[in-house]
Amino acid sequence: MTPSPSDRMLELVRVIPVPREKVYRAWTEPALMKQWFAPAPWTITKVEIDLRPGGASLVVMRSPDGQEFPNRGVYLES
Repeated sequence: MTPSPSDRMLELVRVIPVPREKVYRAWTEPALMKQWFAPAPWTITKVEIDLRPGGASLVVMRSPDGQEFPNRGVYLES
């Protein structure tokens, strides 16, 4: 059995009582992402974002023992 692309779809939904502009900035500005993206005592060592359709993102999380975990993504157009 081969999984179809729809088997790999992930959708996260959360209602946050703040202006949309602030939420957008929190997800698209590297300096802001470094402040909240990982739970303490983890840290974010690198954020690269290319918001164009087909553009990529890279967020590198560092564990308390110094291990780094890169999280890569691609922005799709819907």
